[in-house]
Amino acid sequence: MTDRVGVTQRRGGLLWRVLLVAGVLCGSVVAVGSRPGSMARVSAADSVTGSFLPVTPFRLVDTGSGPGAVRLTAGGSISVQVAGSNGVPSNAVAVAVTVTVTGASSSGYATLWPAGEAMPVASTINFGLEDTVSNGAMIRLGGNGRLSVFSSVAADVVLDVTGAWVPASAATSGRFVAVTPQRLLDTRSGSPLVAGQTKTVTMPAGVPSDAVAAVVTLGTASKNAVGYFTAYAGATQPLVVSMTVDRANSVRMTTSVVGLSSGRLKVFSSAGGHLFVDVVGYFTGSSASSSGDGLFIAMSPVRRLDTRSGSMVAAGGSKSFTMSGSVAVANITVLRGDSDAGYATLFADGSSRPNISSVHSRVDSNQPVANLAVTALSSTAQATVFSSAKAHYVVDQIGVFTKVGTSTPTTTTTGMSSGGCSVSALLVPSCGAWLGASTAAKSGLKTGSDYVIGLGEYEAVAQNTPDILHFYKTGAQRFPTSTEISMAERPGLQRSILHYNWKPSGSLSWRQIADGGADAAIDTVAAGLKAYSHKVFFAVYHEPEDNVKQTAGSGYTAADYVAMYRRVVTRLRSAGVTNAVFVMNYMGFYGWAGSIDALWPGNDVVDWIAFDPYGFAVHDDLGDTFNQPWGSFPGFYAWATAKAPGKPIMAAEWGLDLSKQPTAPQILDNGVPILSTAFPMLKALVYWHDFAGNFSVRIDQNTELGRAYGAAYRRLANNTYFNSTSPSKAP
Repeated sequence: MTDRVGVTQRRGGLLWRVLLVAGVLCGSVVAVGSRPGSMARVSAADSVTGSFLPVTPFRLVDTGSGPGAVRLTAGGSISVQVAGSNGVPSNAVAVAVTVTVTGASSSGYATLWPAGEAMPVASTINFGLEDTVSNGAMIRLGGNGRLSVFSSVAADVVLDVTGAWVPASAATSGRFVAVTPQRLLDTRSGSPLVAGQTKTVTMPAGVPSDAVAAVVTLGTASKNAVGYFTAYAGATQPLVVSMTVDRANSVRMTTSVVGLSSGRLKVFSSAGGHLFVDVVGYFTGSSASSSGDGLFIAMSPVRRLDTRSGSMVAAGGSKSFTMSGSVAVANITVLRGDSDAGYATLFADGSSRPNISSVHSRVDSNQPVANLAVTALSSTAQATVFSSAKAHYVVDQIGVFTKVGTSTPTTTTTGMSSGGCSVSALLVPSCGAWLGASTAAKSGLKTGSDYVIGLGEYEAVAQNTPDILHFYKTGAQRFPTSTEISMAERPGLQRSILHYNWKPSGSLSWRQIADGGADAAIDTVAAGLKAYSHKVFFAVYHEPEDNVKQTAGSGYTAADYVAMYRRVVTRLRSAGVTNAVFVMNYMGFYGWAGSIDALWPGNDVVDWIAFDPYGFAVHDDLGDTFNQPWGSFPGFYAWATAKAPGKPIMAAEWGLDLSKQPTAPQILDNGVPILSTAFPMLKALVYWHDFAGNFSVRIDQNTELGRAYGAAYRRLANNTYFNSTSPSKAP
């Protein structure tokens, strides 16, 4: 049928059979035949409500292995008995499954639907030639407890079951409760899982310990190998698959229902790779009150959105459309419209976009990609799909949860909160992170610098006022200056926080400053700071690793630096400076890791830890840029969070070198989910909108890549994560 999401490109691939063990055909196959005709659908089943019952995950069908296995032919279908199989109750009305397709003869799609009904105009999963891909589904069963599976091309299909819904008008256990969508785990700031490793993931605060299951998304990205991931609860790993990886160093994700044990689930990796885990809701346990809220109604699939009849969703754009219910279950498919890989997020229209993704397109092909999504809807049943890259989207609704209660965790790994957002006395935002800029030089300026002109150039691209404005100072000066204050406090705009990076002297050594040689300059700076009515960030002699000389008597040993830093801070405090928030600003690159620990001045004189993580080499994402392990060095972010747990961290200078990072726009577009989850203590990013030697990091470069980078930075700057706390609230 031409209406279904299909594929137009035949491509080669790796013939890779799922699984770790030979599959077993557990369900009873009733029929194998050609495409079904127009049987009448049982519409009354669309109103049956059910509560969720987890089962020990098991293999229901593998058409390529086991007794009675029959490979699906092109346009063929099978019907399999689900109710009554392996712990699934005989009265089950719907089932939670993971469907995997492998060994396809060409690109195509597969559809799951209630047996005995007409096959809907919808798809459950899309795949390419010999792909091995997976997707979750919540599918209503036919009147006799059966499920049908259709494939548009010859392929093998695997179905793994994780639970079922049984009829209920009210229930205690098995009712769905939505949580603020959030990322629970992202290994991309550190090391990927190794082959055979199992990772435990804990549900956020607010999820009861007896919750029986959760709706989670497993995702993996570069630094992975061909294999699979299995999510499960309990002590024994089941012989099923939750997410497949059929090409090394690729992006894959699958959303499904996974059982919980004491508020936790486990994820096993067969071959190793990075892993991220998102959660959108959980199913209640026996301690919950009895209610009719959160029960599942599985629908015959209904197409709610198909942009192929109109315009693509633009990069950074969105499309709103109508679904039904208050929380919808849907299958979302992305069809890339250009060469850019990207992601999409499905969320309630009119609400803030959560820092998770609902589906990722693929870098390795132009293949349509489908994924299960559970999303809250607006009061008018509207949903919005946001797209980081230009693409078409198809959304098929397959179910709805009855009026759903919500649970807002008291603390989330994204740093966002549902209540009012505030700023602490040390300038730490309670929600999200600051995004600031250093705008020292304007384009074409031959000598000197002009921060005002540079700020105008930055804002013309970013279309956002920086939360932080960064300046360099040396020697005896009074600041903030009137110009700097006027830049930070412009009528009609939010106030920016001033950030000063000060060297007490351009000629004295660290030891000479520590011995009092720059005291007069310190006192002059103190007078200027005391005259300003707001708090400022204040860094002392940044990037000391580059100047360390370990020769005794040089005046530039690590001990000399520590003494100098402490001299400056204690003298400013003694002079009555109370509005300086002190920042220890390292270079942070692994090549200088040997001196980092020795340069630490002490918790009592450091309020923030800063580093300057430029992307001067090829990196896959911001996780690689902001934490670069090397040998025994775990990466700067990992070192800092271990050195001073709970202390906020700042990227005081950062940028991506476009001459080394051709995927820089995509790296920025994929940045917020990584920053907000893998780097929860990174509470400020100050972009270096200037020339950096021969490196091309400005956001206004007039090349094709430069313009795309500027557009991606604009999307980043206007993301909710960087705009949830106003710096105007700063003391």
